[in-house]
Amino acid sequence: MKNTQSFSDSLKAWKNGCLSNGHRLTYAEHRCVLLVGKKVKEDSRPQGIPEQLWKIVEGVQLDPLPGVEQIAKQLGVSALELAFYRTYWGTHDVEVLTGTVYRRVLVSKSQGVPEQVIQDFRDEVDRWKTRITEAGLANEHELPETLRMSEENQTS
Repeated sequence: MKNTQSFSDSLKAWKNGCLSNGHRLTYAEHRCVLLVGKKVKEDSRPQGIPEQLWKIVEGVQLDPLPGVEQIAKQLGVSALELAFYRTYWGTHDVEVLTGTVYRRVLVSKSQGVPEQVIQDFRDEVDRWKTRITEAGLANEHELPETLRMSEENQTS
């Protein structure tokens, strides 16, 4: 996550299917972000999904963390952002967020980041997680118009 992006800015963007780097997800990309780590069949593949994203979804069934990391790299954002995006949209797989934070902490420690900075990061992630979960539960979670239009175009 970019430090300059506020919590409310992130929620507004995610609600509209947009990531912090400005990439607006297609319906198929949105579905892949949410499907990663689930058991999928070829007939559940969203129309219009790029082959490389679907290969990730198929390749990490029942193990979402590596899939989230790979899709995040494909989309040009952090795995932490995708973990938060998934939480907002109702995918409450704690292991993805926990694993993402754990890996970031390991890297920080290896780079000599002070323990207090690492603890502040963990505390901030906990605050965001709570707020994102609450915001996600409060929303009806209808697809944003941009994703609905994309979905309609793909099924026509």
